Amino acid sequence: MKIKELKEKYNLEELASNALKSLEDFEFAEFFFEEASEESITAENKSITAATSSLRRGVAIRVFNKGSIFHAYTTDLSKRGIDELVEFVKSMVRNYSTSKIGIELTSPAEEKFTHEAVISSPEIKVSKLREAIDKAFSYSYTQSFMGLVRESARSIFIKNSLGVTAEDDYVKTGSFVKIIATKDGYTDFSYKTRAFSKPASELDLVELVEDAIRIAEVNFSARPTPAGNFPIVVAHGQGAIVFHEACGHALEGDSIANETSVFSKKLGEKIAVENLNLIDDGTVPLSYGSYNFDDEGIPSQKTPLIENGILVGYMLDLKSSLQLGMKPTGNGRRQTYKHFPIPRMRNTIITPTKPDGSAEDIIASVKKGIYVKYLGGGQVDVITGDFVFSMREAYMIENGKITHPIRGGTIAGNGPEVLKSIVAFGDDFEMDSGGGMCGKEGQGAPVSQGQPTIKIAKLLVGGVG
Repeated sequence: MKIKELKEKYNLEELASNALKSLEDFEFAEFFFEEASEESITAENKSITAATSSLRRGVAIRVFNKGSIFHAYTTDLSKRGIDELVEFVKSMVRNYSTSKIGIELTSPAEEKFTHEAVISSPEIKVSKLREAIDKAFSYSYTQSFMGLVRESARSIFIKNSLGVTAEDDYVKTGSFVKIIATKDGYTDFSYKTRAFSKPASELDLVELVEDAIRIAEVNFSARPTPAGNFPIVVAHGQGAIVFHEACGHALEGDSIANETSVFSKKLGEKIAVENLNLIDDGTVPLSYGSYNFDDEGIPSQKTPLIENGILVGYMLDLKSSLQLGMKPTGNGRRQTYKHFPIPRMRNTIITPTKPDGSAEDIIASVKKGIYVKYLGGGQVDVITGDFVFSMREAYMIENGKITHPIRGGTIAGNGPEVLKSIVAFGDDFEMDSGGGMCGKEGQGAPVSQGQPTIKIAKLLVGGVG
C-alpha cells in the first residue's frame, strides 16, 4: 500500500495536525509515520535455506525543548493512540531533562490488516538465486556458495512545526554472493555485492557470480603482496569507500557540533589538494543511497563538502543545523520510526575540478606501485581518520605497466592526509554498483559512493616484507 492510500486509511493529515497543535508550545515538534516491509531469501551451496519477511508500521513524535530532545513512538494509529502518545511526550518534557528517550506505546487492540506489498514476489528472488547457484557450480573449483537477496519497500509521511510536510515511497534491493574456490592448494574467498533503489526483479545475480569467480581466478595466479610504502592507484567506483569511511563520518554534523571531528572549526580552510571536490549527493538516480526526502522531510540535494580543496560544508540534520547555525542539508536519516534521525552520508562522491588524464595515463606515471581494483573489509578510527583496508583484487605496477596480480595485502593511512596526497585524477568517474549498509549509533542506512581513478602519492602496504 502506497503513502497516498495510507494517508487516507489512517487519516494521517488530521492526526499530524492535531498532534502538532497540541505541541505548539515547544521549540519544535514533529510527527513521523512509517510503514515498511522487507523480505530476504538466502541460499547456501545448492539449496534455498531461509526466507524471512517483516512488516513494521508506527508513528513517532519528537520535540525539542530547552536544549533537550524527547522522542516516543507507538504502533497504535487510532486517534486515541496518538493522543496518548502526545500526552506521554508532554509528561516526558515535564519530568525529564535528558535527551534520546525512546519508549514504545503499543495498543493490544491494534488493527489487523493485509499488507499490499510493492516488492517483487518471493518466486522472483528464488529464481535469481537458483540461477546464481547453477552458474557458481558450473566452475569446477567452486567449493561452496552463499547468496542473499534482500528487498524492502518503505512509505513515510512527515509533518512538523516548521511547516514541512513530506511523503515518499521507495524500494531498495541489496544482494550478496560469496564463493569459496580452490585450485592447486590455494583457497580463495571471493564475494560481490549489488545494491540499488530498484526492485529485485531487475537484479542480475549471474553477473555477480561471474565477477566473483573472475576475482578468484585472478588470485589463483597472484603473488604475495610486498610490504612497504608505495604509490597507490585506486580504480574508479568502489574505491571511494576509503573516503566514505576515513573522511565522511568526520564531516557529519553531529561530530562537527560536538567537536569530536578532525574537521571541527575548519570551515573555509584548505584541507585537500586544490583539484579535489567532495560531494554528498542524495539525488543520484536509482543509487542505493538516494531518496527524495530525508527522514525529517528535508528534500534530498547535492551537498558540497570540499570545493577545490577548501572545506565548504557539512552534512546536517535539523539538530546539528540548529547547533551550528546553518541550514539542514537533507542528511537526517533514521533506520525506523523507533530511531532518532542523525546526520548520515548518502552517496559519497569524489571528483576533480579538472581531470589529469585517463586511467592508463595515471598508471603509466607510476614506476613501482600498486593498482587496487577492489577493496575488501576495513577498519577506521572515525575520530582520527586512520584506516586499514584489505585489497580484494590488486596488481603490481612496474615501469608504468600493470604486471602481475598480488594477494593477501592491506593498505593503511589517514583520511585527512590522503586528501592532501592525491596527485592525479582520472577522467573515468563511475558510481559503485555495490553500495552497502553503513552503521552508526546502532542504526543502518543504505549508502553508496563513486570516484574516478585516483593516484595517491604513498600509502603503507602490509604484505610479506
